[in-house]
Amino acid sequence: MTNIINFYSPRHRVTVKRVANTYKEEDITDDVVRINTSKVYGRAYGAFTLVLTARKVVDGKTWDDIIEPDDVVLIELSKSGTAGLKAVMLGLVGRLARTEEQHEDGSPKDVVLISGQDFGKLLFKNNCGWDTAKKEDLIGNEKSILLKKAGWQLGGTPAALVKKMLELFFFGQLGSWVNEYVLADELSSPDEWQKLDLEITARTGNTWSALKSAENPPYNTLYTYTGEDKKFHIGIEKTPYNNKTGKLERNRFYAFSDEDIIDKNVGKTDGERYNYIFYDTSLGIQLGPNETYMLFVKGPAVRYDEDSIERHGYIPFLPSTIFSPFGSEEIKNTNISDAGNKPSAIEKVTERTTALWNWVKDNHTYKNGDFLLHGDPDIKEGMGCLHEESNFEYFVEQVDHVYVVTESGNNYTAKLGVTRGMDHGK
Repeated sequence: MTNIINFYSPRHRVTVKRVANTYKEEDITDDVVRINTSKVYGRAYGAFTLVLTARKVVDGKTWDDIIEPDDVVLIELSKSGTAGLKAVMLGLVGRLARTEEQHEDGSPKDVVLISGQDFGKLLFKNNCGWDTAKKEDLIGNEKSILLKKAGWQLGGTPAALVKKMLELFFFGQLGSWVNEYVLADELSSPDEWQKLDLEITARTGNTWSALKSAENPPYNTLYTYTGEDKKFHIGIEKTPYNNKTGKLERNRFYAFSDEDIIDKNVGKTDGERYNYIFYDTSLGIQLGPNETYMLFVKGPAVRYDEDSIERHGYIPFLPSTIFSPFGSEEIKNTNISDAGNKPSAIEKVTERTTALWNWVKDNHTYKNGDFLLHGDPDIKEGMGCLHEESNFEYFVEQVDHVYVVTESGNNYTAKLGVTRGMDHGK
């Protein structure tokens, strides 16, 4: 592999779209001093911090006087002068401030500090709790009727539920402007288990908490990210571990070599050990002509390693679900006396429990920790990465990009928080 240190020359571009300027793109790249971004797989939003010069831009005003909270920021980075710029984070400004930093020569200087989150901030801020029994809402008749009609009468698979909830409690509540920036285009989990919730009740909470109620973890994971298309994507997928081997299920792995590594701290820990699993499964059944549903616990949902328990003590993994392995049609033909003994239910619960057990039973043998690499915007949280010399694969749970502009040149690093390090095989 070519030594990238010999030609490493990173580039950056930061643009802003201000509400006050009708969302016209403005390039603030020349005033950027430092960029920090952080994103974790499975979290609603990531965060960014920009440090800008305190240069007077227009009419004696600096950027903290011009930019406002919730203006749109796009951060693009490149690992070298020959590589194209790629979007790392599409975000919304949260806070602007003037502060003082030390110059390279040791003297103090004023700088502008801009911090914020990616568009997942809206999933966390938007409250979708509506009392459908009330005659009036805060959002007007048209949307009130829509919400009262739909309410929370939601049933279906995790992917179908997430889609419905986004339509009702995100895109259906926010203005059309958000469609330019946010796509819910990766609702791909194959999970066929169903949630049956036919109550109309007052619910409170943000959009993300509503989506999490439909996630059916740990089998599925909700995720968000900024794509190369400069859009913010929302998705739900089967957690990317093989149900038999526990290995990562990714079509592409980011390959890196020793020459790419600046620093590392990777190893094994007993803190990741599990030797017992009980999967608390709740199976929905239909009772009587009024289609009232009841939840009860059933299913052969236990696996354990007896030798490990005797040596290390009882270390349980106790996932639970309110989703049912029954499909809606199957439930109509099931009654309270035979639901728990239905062969298809036993088979599906056994299969799911075994998969989760295979994911965690060897956790203590996997390597985890951090790699600090020369920066590359191709590195994304949620992907697999492959260390070439050791042929070890890792799951990238977190990526922190740090980009610093200096008089002697730009410096760009990416810190990877990794788990599930194991031999990649052939």
